[in-house]
Amino acid sequence: MRQHLFTRPEKKYNTFADLKGAGGFDENYLHESFYKEHIPEFVAAALERLYGNIYCTLGRISAYESLEGISTYVSQRQSVIEAIILFRDEGQIISIVNQQITLPANAISSFCESVFSRYKNAKVVRFYAIDTHLTCFSRFFQQTVALQENVINLPSEKSIYLSSIRPQFRKQILISGQNIKADHPTFQMHLGSQDAIKAETVQAVLKLAQKRMLAKGKTDYTGKINTVALVKLMKSHGHIAFATINGNVCGGAMWLSVGKRHFHQIAAHDPEYDRYMLGNQLWMTAILRCLDLGGKECWLMGGADAHKARFRAEKRTFHSIIIYRSKLCAFFSLQIFVPCWSTQQAARLQAAAILIAHRPDRAGRLVAQAIAVIRSLRATMRERHTR
Repeated sequence: MRQHLFTRPEKKYNTFADLKGAGGFDENYLHESFYKEHIPEFVAAALERLYGNIYCTLGRISAYESLEGISTYVSQRQSVIEAIILFRDEGQIISIVNQQITLPANAISSFCESVFSRYKNAKVVRFYAIDTHLTCFSRFFQQTVALQENVINLPSEKSIYLSSIRPQFRKQILISGQNIKADHPTFQMHLGSQDAIKAETVQAVLKLAQKRMLAKGKTDYTGKINTVALVKLMKSHGHIAFATINGNVCGGAMWLSVGKRHFHQIAAHDPEYDRYMLGNQLWMTAILRCLDLGGKECWLMGGADAHKARFRAEKRTFHSIIIYRSKLCAFFSLQIFVPCWSTQQAARLQAAAILIAHRPDRAGRLVAQAIAVIRSLRATMRERHTR
């Protein structure tokens, strides 16, 4: 059973103790709280403890987007928090901010039912890249693969990990390290953690990333990063492996940690040192550092699967899930039609829907509303993918 505890703007429970003592608190119920455009103080630590993933921490989120306008949902049972979901109310669409977290189907169901009850204009709830695979659900839903991560399951000792790497690849990295030292006597590899990390080092690695993207003819992603927020995050959760020649940073690999999990964020080096496999040297140094810190997992992000497999990474899939208030809204989304339908058939159905939407009767109004939701949803998805 569920018991709603909807907080009012004038009385916000910023600590878990405040929330527990809010009154009417029955241990046998699932208590659900909503904080409109507000993130309580206890949420930052609770997110890390609950999900153990850097991608849903407030520090990581604030490095790439503003926290302004984010609302919070908290569910708990017997004084234990079961779920924390950060979301944006975008009118007809509720967009979930949490990414790469594990949410059971019952938690998703509880959240969606509460949202549709509380937010009367909401037609769609959209989760992006969560570690969940729905097979059935109480409402109509759409599920697609959003992204893949490459994750290394770390052993207990360095020697075990190194012995799992293909000998030839391990030898290539070793020889490359010897060659760069021979050709550049001032070459040094450095390690830094949290408060010991300097803002200048972070900025130097970002500049190298920009330089490398330009050299490859790819779009520079560093302009989207809030450098001040990233430096703050590195000082609270980060560790870095970086190389210098003549005292100047020539490469670096930045990682963020939550508990026993370590998340690769940015790696870059000067293209001038490609022949020394400097990128691989930095990654190997950083992974061994994760082992020193007692890490259990290294997340290497998506892409370059074959190369990351050389470091013993395995693919992990995350799904985007869209929950619809009604079947009518879902039906008119052309994304859910069975694959055997041709583009021509889909186009004919879409044209028919538009004709119905122009009718003055109730059916016309309903179809017009459904089409508006679909267009808004697609615009939101395009905006999210371009961030």
